Amino acid sequence: MFRFFFCCCLLLAGCASAVSAQAAKPVSLGLDMPFWLHENPDGALSLEELIALPESAGSLQHTPLARGYSDSAFWMRVHLPAELFAGEERWLQFSPSVIDHLRVHYRPVGSEAWQVREAGDHWKGERGDLRYRFPLLRLPAPPPEGYEMVLRVQSTSTVLMDVGLWEPGALLERATRQTAIWSFYFGMMLLTGMYALLQALVLKKTLFWPVFALMMTLMLLSACVQGFVAWFMPATDRINLQSYLTSITNLQSYGMLVWMGIETLKLRQHMPRMYRLLLAIVVLVQLNMLSIPLGYFGQAASFQFLMLGFTAPLIAAFSVHLWRQGHHRWPVLLVGMGPMFCLVFSVPLLLITTGVIPYSAETYAISNYALMSNMVLVLLFAMWNGHEENRIMLEQQQVVRELNIEREAGFHQRQFIGMVSHEFRTPLSVISATLQNLHLSPADAMQQKRFGRIQRATERLIQLTDNCLADARLSAHALHLEQGDTDLRELVRNAIVPVDISGHHELQMRWQGQTVTIETLPSLPLRADAALLGIALSNLLDNAVKHTEQGCIRVDISADAQHYHIQIQDQGDGVPVHEVEHIFERYRRAEGTAAQQRSGTGLGLYVARQILLAHGGQLQLLRNTRQGCCFELLLPLNPIHPSTP
Repeated sequence: MFRFFFCCCLLLAGCASAVSAQAAKPVSLGLDMPFWLHENPDGALSLEELIALPESAGSLQHTPLARGYSDSAFWMRVHLPAELFAGEERWLQFSPSVIDHLRVHYRPVGSEAWQVREAGDHWKGERGDLRYRFPLLRLPAPPPEGYEMVLRVQSTSTVLMDVGLWEPGALLERATRQTAIWSFYFGMMLLTGMYALLQALVLKKTLFWPVFALMMTLMLLSACVQGFVAWFMPATDRINLQSYLTSITNLQSYGMLVWMGIETLKLRQHMPRMYRLLLAIVVLVQLNMLSIPLGYFGQAASFQFLMLGFTAPLIAAFSVHLWRQGHHRWPVLLVGMGPMFCLVFSVPLLLITTGVIPYSAETYAISNYALMSNMVLVLLFAMWNGHEENRIMLEQQQVVRELNIEREAGFHQRQFIGMVSHEFRTPLSVISATLQNLHLSPADAMQQKRFGRIQRATERLIQLTDNCLADARLSAHALHLEQGDTDLRELVRNAIVPVDISGHHELQMRWQGQTVTIETLPSLPLRADAALLGIALSNLLDNAVKHTEQGCIRVDISADAQHYHIQIQDQGDGVPVHEVEHIFERYRRAEGTAAQQRSGTGLGLYVARQILLAHGGQLQLLRNTRQGCCFELLLPLNPIHPSTP
């Protein structure tokens, strides 16, 4: 609601400003009253010498004074007929506030004595007969012949001056309305500038630094051009505040505009080289301010406009490019076009200030309104950007909450599975022991076959419960291995049971390249968690049996100075290439092959690898062919204290 109200206030202020522009207008010097103009390059001409000059020494002007950046002194001579006064006092207003020195000589026609008034940004005294942001000269009703007036104008900035003869009541009404509008404008710009500064300092949002700098710069520039600075802080013997601030903020504004554009588009992230180039241009433009005390402001302003003419199309092109690639949404595109928008509308203003085209109050106002509109656009974007970042932050918080809930649910699920698996272990042990006793009792061939099926099913259930228990242990935050001295041969003996009880598979075993059996395999001392390591070996051999319909399962064991190497080779169909990198993931099973029809939970290889990693070893797929897979286990002979995998 506040944002909507704020935008409506800006819109109303713009409408009020437009309405005020259509109110009563003065009699304009040049448009309504032609004047004679003479340029004095060295500025040494006196009033008496000017009066003595012939008409051919100057030219008749029908537009307001606009001569660009020039060090010359310009003399304007005009006759004010009595009809313009209607027997009443009139006020003469000089605007905008860009002239350093202004001297006004006037006298009734036929009089010998001249009255003199002085004003301008460098004038130390009263800037007119009335205290106002623009110099005002009160002219009483003249005799029937009217007034003869001579003006001398000189400036280190652009020579631009619009002189209007006002009816006092109309000027007061207009001044009251415009002062209120400008006060609202400055207040809102100051408020939003402080908002941008707060965002930059507290929330560390770098985008708001150029937004703050641009708003403060344009606010000061508008205050200087509209005469508010000199109105409240007149020039002193030490400093001409309004004159210097006008020059500084003028040179600084376009640099801030480009800086805002490159930060809005996040060119540092998307185009780092172009970011550095444009940032260097911004710094170069800011260094132009050194030209002010040297008297080269006109050249610096032209250079600045050339730099903007180079950078604005680049930023506009980058904004379109990044938008089409999906890096940004349309509000960013709109703000990225801001420098180009200001460039287009600044061209008439530049042509006026350089004296290429005549001064027009409407054209000058449109260019200023373009800069104001861009400021409003920047403000709206800043508010939208803040809303978007808040939305993204809330979404991220929601994702974090959901992840925590899912993580907690997974933890409880693994606890439950571990508890159930533990409860299954006891009855399965009873069934297994009973089967061993039944194997020792007399039985015919059919009974022995049935006993074998029951034993294979029991072994499958035992292996499944062992995997679930191992997964629960491996998922704990702090895994503790119950290491002790064990024999790798005994672990292998227990792990090859699925091969022994199968009627379709044959086991081949090698030790250091020599064929052996489990009975002739030498003792292989090892320090490990025997229960977990036995589960890992059982999983790999069971995996080989499942993926080999019938044939040979080969186990090669070797040792070097640091590791035991155990290679388990099957004769299955191999692993699809696109599945190789996923086979060690939890609950992951091969897809699109005959493996999908085989039983399994997808825990076997994952649990085996985590157990090997916990022991400081490794498990890898050594070979993968259409004729089978070979998995290799590396077990350290002298394991270090393991960490949680």
